[in-house]
Amino acid sequence: MKPLSQKVAQTLIKKIKQAEQSAAENDSFVYCDDYLALARLYNSLDNYQKEIAVLTRFIDLGRAANEDLPIVERQLSEAKAALHEQRQIQKISGTNPIAATQDKSREKPSEPSKVPPLQLENETAADAPIWPSNREQPASLSARDIINVHEQPLDTIKLVSMCAAYTGKSEEDEIFELAIISFEYCQNNDTVTRILDEYHGTRQTAKTIPPEAIARLNTHNRGKSPKYLDVNKVNKIFEQADAVISHNDPHIERQLFLCLFPHLSAVKWRSSQSDIPWQALGFSEKGLSKLLHRYQFKRPNRTPVERAKAIIRLLSQFEPGTQTSLFKRLLHCQPMKPFEWTKSLKQRADKLQKKRFSFGFKR
Repeated sequence: MKPLSQKVAQTLIKKIKQAEQSAAENDSFVYCDDYLALARLYNSLDNYQKEIAVLTRFIDLGRAANEDLPIVERQLSEAKAALHEQRQIQKISGTNPIAATQDKSREKPSEPSKVPPLQLENETAADAPIWPSNREQPASLSARDIINVHEQPLDTIKLVSMCAAYTGKSEEDEIFELAIISFEYCQNNDTVTRILDEYHGTRQTAKTIPPEAIARLNTHNRGKSPKYLDVNKVNKIFEQADAVISHNDPHIERQLFLCLFPHLSAVKWRSSQSDIPWQALGFSEKGLSKLLHRYQFKRPNRTPVERAKAIIRLLSQFEPGTQTSLFKRLLHCQPMKPFEWTKSLKQRADKLQKKRFSFGFKR
């Protein structure tokens, strides 16, 4: 890269980093102008991999203003096509134009869409009125009924909605009630096509369940008889799941869940509360019930089962002033960082696995 081009790129990268930091601090949108300028600079140098990485970074932030997304997605498609054409020329001529423009590239010609994420320098890998855009679904709609007529070919992924009740938020606390629902989401039609399966279970815990947790979540009274989590059922629901979605306390919920099911730690985890820029979209609060009330859903959302269904119901709604769902927004966001096992968490998980066949689990 020539010195002038390099200086321009560094200036744009600095502006992009500042805009991303400001958006994160203020829960606001990020606009595409600087990303497009940087992408076009790389395009002029035939460096399509970096162009794709810049545009993908913008989309994956999940903070794009709605009018910006079609512009960026269109340029991203053109960049991928250009990269594919470049690689075809490489195969025919036996040359390596990608290496010439990028110094190093270990991409396989058969995988044109897989591009490393862009890393910028010094970087490690009052309520508005209710809008008429709640998909005209009656407030009594259940999770099983969120099915829309599809017009485009089905391109479905499997997702899991989860809500857990736990004794507290420390490493020594445990889940005592779990609700999970698996469903198909069609990416072409931006809609939930069908509910696949659901499960609700409770378990004994070493710690006493706080009365306020029972009162707040309206969890079922288990009495003195032991209840169990069905491990095989949980495994079946998570089989081939693209991601799990939770709302409140996603970090502690994931941690406590994976201490019970450590073999599921590779599943992507998304937070409908933390990842979506609710304030930028015009919401003053992020609580699940509050958000649903803004969409005129008044049903109770207290028990884990109700909340797991409510997450699907909420994300099926349109963003304010658009015809795209909140699911699409969330899936454009980057998932939570991969789970990291500390020594104490490993010990905690091992301890719970030893008790798997003594109490707390169904054989």
